[in-house]
Amino acid sequence: MADANTDAIVQLIDAAQAELAQRARAMFASEGRGFLLVKFPPLPPPGRTAIAVADVVYHRLAELKRLATGMDDGDVLIKMVETYDPTTQAVVMAAIGRGNPVSLKMKLDPPMFVEGPDGVQ
Repeated sequence: MADANTDAIVQLIDAAQAELAQRARAMFASEGRGFLLVKFPPLPPPGRTAIAVADVVYHRLAELKRLATGMDDGDVLIKMVETYDPTTQAVVMAAIGRGNPVSLKMKLDPPMFVEGPDGVQ
């Protein structure tokens, strides 16, 4: 079962799915295999509304392999990037504020079913 952090990240990715899919397609076409690193700002307190502006960076597979040596579960992320289908999926690693990141495979076309390292959630 997913925790509140994972649920919030999946909801934010779902809301930005069209934009993220467009970015993923364009970056794959120009840079090859890689993943989107998405940093969402901290969520506002309950009862407050925020406009989420995310920082999105594309990292190529070769760059990931260099960076993964110091990452928790870096080997899992590498496998996800090596095996996704770029015609239908994108790999996204996202975090809210300084919270723990979540890595998933996102469908490029709605509906956005999420596939984590262990399968569909």
